[in-house]
Amino acid sequence: MQKYIPVDIFGKCGTIPCDWEGGCTEQLKQYKFYFALENSQCDGYISEKFWNALSRYDAVPIVWGARPKDYKLIAPNQSYIHVSNYKSIKSLGRFIMNLGSKESDYNSYHSWRKTGSIQLLPDWSTLPADDHVCATAKRYHEDMENLAAKKKTKFRNVNGEDWLESCKVGRDQVERRLPIPETQAGYVK
Repeated sequence: MQKYIPVDIFGKCGTIPCDWEGGCTEQLKQYKFYFALENSQCDGYISEKFWNALSRYDAVPIVWGARPKDYKLIAPNQSYIHVSNYKSIKSLGRFIMNLGSKESDYNSYHSWRKTGSIQLLPDWSTLPADDHVCATAKRYHEDMENLAAKKKTKFRNVNGEDWLESCKVGRDQVERRLPIPETQAGYVK
């Protein structure tokens, strides 16, 4: 991508030092775009990289990982750029440069902010264990009741064909199964 557009890289792998505990947010708010690229392609897997770009950095995320239809299901309309919608990195780079230079076109990627907002969940690791254990147990109990009643649940079956077998790292499909019994996580279509 750096052959076609200027790209600044933050953190250990980049040339710009960054304190992720605090200082980076203000630095990143100076950018129009943020590469929110996942390390695997899994159906429905959209991480905090995407949500942080929208909510903390006020940037347009450039995404890769989950399918375009997965983003379309949960993301604000026209709030991101999906890499797979472009024939080449060069054509994506041209689009980004063009969009960044046209203020009204760029601002259209932020029009969703007039009618909605992103609400981030708390970082569970910073909360007392009882808080998130109780919340997880409550959701689990509700889902088990819904499964018994053949209703849709909130959790996906991470060991089922619909999710884990959808994951790819590079070109290789992930073969291993997660160590979670199917009775602990699932949904009914």
